[in-house]
Amino acid sequence: MTVARAPLTITADNQIKTYGDTFSFDGTEFTTAGLRFPTDTVTALDLSSEGAAAEATTEGSPYAITGSGPVGSGLENYDISIVDGELFVTETAADLPPPPPPGPGGLPNPNDTIDISFGVGSDGGGSVTGGGSGAVAQASRALARTRDFAEALEFKAEACGQGSGDVTRYLACMSDAMNDFSNELDSISADLPPAMQNVARIVDAAKAGVDRARTRAVQRLAGATTEAEREAIRRDAWTEAETAMTSAATEIRKTIALVRVEDPELASIQQAQITTVADAMDSVAITLSRVADL
Repeated sequence: MTVARAPLTITADNQIKTYGDTFSFDGTEFTTAGLRFPTDTVTALDLSSEGAAAEATTEGSPYAITGSGPVGSGLENYDISIVDGELFVTETAADLPPPPPPGPGGLPNPNDTIDISFGVGSDGGGSVTGGGSGAVAQASRALARTRDFAEALEFKAEACGQGSGDVTRYLACMSDAMNDFSNELDSISADLPPAMQNVARIVDAAKAGVDRARTRAVQRLAGATTEAEREAIRRDAWTEAETAMTSAATEIRKTIALVRVEDPELASIQQAQITTVADAMDSVAITLSRVADL
């Protein structure tokens, strides 16, 4: 009698780092799909990426994360496939334009002229110059649209939950909702503060995490033979997708530290815009957790 090796997939987790930082792998940043018994484990993987170096630029992002040499127990019984992850490099505060210097009397008053950069618009211009009240009004409109986009994402997440009995269909629905959200943020990129220029990329990374969770679930469910095994696979997929959302929310909130404007009202609006996106991602994670418990 011949016993064939069981398929085992090890996938490197997606990661995000700031330009200028060195990213260090500890060998546990991966997920597995296909282990048959509790005694079979993967405890470490040799992970590397060209994006881990401090010199890795945002232009080359995302960088592949490759893995080799899995360590664990019972692995001789598996035909192992290792899937690359992605390392996203985001801008540092030094890459952003500096705030305008205060006048002789301190911070500029509302009648002073303030130069605020909002990124590159469709006309090729990257700055909005005008009175403080004009910049605040423009930022307020952008915040209102961001809130509309966030509410739409949360509504779609709830709607996807109506088909939560099928984890792969649910995650496909969530992936579409995340793609819409990212595209909507891109549509107002000219009105986003510099600190938010990488937020759509972080949302895309979260969507990629959802897609990976769905793909692994499909592969594992194809080989499942018992309902208990299928239920464990579903829960793993929920958890993986939820982790992608919460990790993205954490990274997005870090960009609040990159808000660099002198006008406190404008700074408050930009911070609220970032928080709105992060809160939407957290809301999706909560929905995922709730659906998993049903």
